[in-house]
Amino acid sequence: MPLILFALFTSAQYLQVGAVAVVSLLTADGVAKAVAPQLQLVATLKSAASSASKAYAAQRTNPALAVLNVRATNAFNAATVSLIQTQIDTASLLAFYVGIFSFGIGFFKCVRATHCNACGRADAPLCTGWAM
Repeated sequence: MPLILFALFTSAQYLQVGAVAVVSLLTADGVAKAVAPQLQLVATLKSAASSASKAYAAQRTNPALAVLNVRATNAFNAATVSLIQTQIDTASLLAFYVGIFSFGIGFFKCVRATHCNACGRADAPLCTGWAM
């Protein structure tokens, strides 16, 4: 819906909404593939923490189950924090590389214009420059 509204009500010639959307989807796919092993570990630890919590709830007087419950919950929490940090690090690194790549493409893209891009003079038809 936002893209339809953008197309109907704006006149920006240089904004590339489609390219940003594709980069976002590729970044999400890359992050998902990078953290897949950690995601399995978090799911396993969540199951273990849930089982330990249920066992402790059934027998609150057993100190061994209390320790097991705390350790399983702490392991799950630590793995979740590590997973989130890995996702942030991976997405940041991919965004940095995409930015460097986009800058390089824009820097080396030579434009032959009917007027000078730098000074705006119409009497400089062979003026070349770079577009960002």
